[in-house]
Amino acid sequence: MDRRHFLQSSTFFTIAAATGTIPACRAMPDMGALTDKGHYVFAQGVASGDPRDESIVFWTRCVAAQGSGKAVSLRLEVSTQPDFARPVATVPLRALRTYDFTVRAKVTGLHPKTAYYYRFVAGSDISPTGVSHTAPGPTDANTRVRFAWITCQDWSVNHWQALTLMAAEADLDFVVHVGDYIYETIGLRTADPAERAHPPPKLPDGQPMPGGGIYADSLDDYRTLYRTYRTDPRLQAVHHRFPMIAIWDDHEFSDDCWQDHQVYTNEEKRETQRRRNATQAWAEYMPVDWNDVKFAGENSAYDNIRIYRGFHFGSLMQLIMTDERLYRDGHVVSAAAIAQARGNDPVHGDNAAGSRYFVERGVLQRFETLDTAQLGRPPSM
Repeated sequence: MDRRHFLQSSTFFTIAAATGTIPACRAMPDMGALTDKGHYVFAQGVASGDPRDESIVFWTRCVAAQGSGKAVSLRLEVSTQPDFARPVATVPLRALRTYDFTVRAKVTGLHPKTAYYYRFVAGSDISPTGVSHTAPGPTDANTRVRFAWITCQDWSVNHWQALTLMAAEADLDFVVHVGDYIYETIGLRTADPAERAHPPPKLPDGQPMPGGGIYADSLDDYRTLYRTYRTDPRLQAVHHRFPMIAIWDDHEFSDDCWQDHQVYTNEEKRETQRRRNATQAWAEYMPVDWNDVKFAGENSAYDNIRIYRGFHFGSLMQLIMTDERLYRDGHVVSAAAIAQARGNDPVHGDNAAGSRYFVERGVLQRFETLDTAQLGRPPSM
């Protein structure tokens, strides 16, 4: 432990309190002098997130270059200077196979409205340098907050070059990701000819879609998607330049999902383990403040995580991040009922059209009335 910091650590999430900017001393040995370069890689770059007035969360993934699968000892370095001449935090970490060699650390005791540079060091290998920003204090009389937001980040079809324009912005305070950071399906559409396509990822345990294509099923599948998405240099550039505040939507688990139900067919099958796999991968790869929210991986329920949370940016803005998927009721109009009414297969068929979109107004009103009577309240959507 660095003698300048109090450290609270678990194998998943570390909290360290920075208490000064002492320029010359280090409690930890300089690991860079102990090994040759090229032993460790940071292929997914670095990221920061959940900025508050006195804390930021920092993230990376670090693996041995030879793929040994062994734990990697590394450290996080945080400084107000791009050359790290004045460190404010040096946090020892271990990247474990248990969490796909991802690490996350929250550094507290930072100054409001301040830029912080950060990097990770494993042996003599150094990650790219990122820069993050703390928020104004909750009572600061600030007159401006500037941020960007992202959604629907499909590896196969969307215009990722927009991320280059975002990363080039000079004065963003943070970036909000409102969900669909990954898409769980591959092979469903062709790439937009306006932009060169990413090479298609390969899911180790992917399952066939009823109408063609493959969907992620196992924890390794979802991890593969995050690992793949994070290799895009434009997405990495956004993460390197700005802290991100992220929430999920449906595709982090399954298209148009609710709770732990997928809706690829009219059955709207419950898939608790798959939901938990998706949850764990999201928790591993997002720079989230797990001291503010919760993740109980040992809990066997589908709702073993809580990610809704709030942020203050001075007295001007309060940002509330809501979870619109984990707690919602089933879709108002039953796909199985529509299928039966139309003579279709109520289990293996797909009557999304007529139940989830292109729904006749009278049908929607009738099902809303039925659901309200059954639930004792209007259905959540």
